[in-house]
Amino acid sequence: MLLYASATHRAALRALLAIAAELDSGRTRQIDHGIAHLRLQWWREETQRLARGVPSHPWLRAGPLDPAAATAALAPLIEAAEKDLATASATGVGEQLGAELFLQAAHVLAPIAPPPLRELGRCVAGLEQLAAPAASLQWLRARQQASALIEPALQPPLAPLLVWMATAACQAQRRERRAARGSATIAASPLDGFADNFIAWRCARAAARGRVRIPIDEPTGQRLKPG
Repeated sequence: MLLYASATHRAALRALLAIAAELDSGRTRQIDHGIAHLRLQWWREETQRLARGVPSHPWLRAGPLDPAAATAALAPLIEAAEKDLATASATGVGEQLGAELFLQAAHVLAPIAPPPLRELGRCVAGLEQLAAPAASLQWLRARQQASALIEPALQPPLAPLLVWMATAACQAQRRERRAARGSATIAASPLDGFADNFIAWRCARAAARGRVRIPIDEPTGQRLKPG
């Protein structure tokens, strides 16, 4: 995602992603729930310190995020991370946190974040977590419907997020095809990284023209064609 962000926004997005990873670490590292909640409480107190202009965390002290925007973003991110602690999955970005992360990243990239961004974030988080073919395809359909609501004029500044969505969709479709062939073929291929980079490049080009459309073939969802 960061590769397709402008230099102006890259530092702020990197900080936002790092903070989201910190907030989600209690779930992804399967830390004891009591300790995980204490970590989130520290972040609530950090939000108050940030509002006073005296943050403690290096990502906030370095200043890549606007202090006012960071203060407004932290509260919903913390609340989303707390909700995700109740989920069983320990992979990918939490569903609630993914939704908020996309919305806050959109605020960094564009003056106005379109309403579908929260749903798109939830869909991408689901794509990264789900392994069942039917469930993955369901997320793909939901994400396609939501992405169609983003106006073409808003797609160029939101290209980093659209690239993230395209690669997550590609990976989910890949899992679906391999699962259909049997568990012995689900392991990653050396060519997966190349395929992901190609999909990301095509999606970025399509976003620059305001033409991101990711159709899903019926019934298997075997092709991904941004633009």
